[in-house]
Amino acid sequence: MLRGMQAGERSKVDQFALVIYVPSPLKELLDGLREDLVPNCRLHAHVSVLPPRPLAASTRLAAEQARGTSREFAPFEIGLGEVRVFPGTRVVYIEVEEGRNQLRGMHQSLNREAFHFVEEYQYHPHLTLAQDFPEAELRRIEELAKQRWREFRGPRRFRAGELVFVQNRNGQGWADLETISMGQVPAK
Repeated sequence: MLRGMQAGERSKVDQFALVIYVPSPLKELLDGLREDLVPNCRLHAHVSVLPPRPLAASTRLAAEQARGTSREFAPFEIGLGEVRVFPGTRVVYIEVEEGRNQLRGMHQSLNREAFHFVEEYQYHPHLTLAQDFPEAELRRIEELAKQRWREFRGPRRFRAGELVFVQNRNGQGWADLETISMGQVPAK
């Protein structure tokens, strides 16, 4: 297990994250779009609450922490905005417009103890569409993402009620370790 790693020392081996998966019908559009933008992208559309990181404790303790903390947060709506590119990167994403304060609160509450990690970038709620592609492809990928998102006529919002604790297994893909329900107090 990797411990005490700083942001500049990131490795994709055995990283963990907490995510909220996007449900259908939005899921199908976004999963297909991700595949069209970056072929062979097999990640399911999601919003990261805690981006990938090594753990500072066992997976058992991390799961216990996530279960305990998630009870403090009521389910809430996530509304998606416009397609953007993070400055200075080749990360094409959809902005989270509704629910970002709840996501920031969850991130702050969970980024401690077993999940504590000094992140390279300040947490910014979003849904990644494309990354890790050649720089020459940025303009084409950004324009295609914007076009397909404009053409989509379905709902651009969904209810967030579960966190999923996931693990990148030695670069062989992400595996769901546990689905964790958020507290059942109605969101205001």
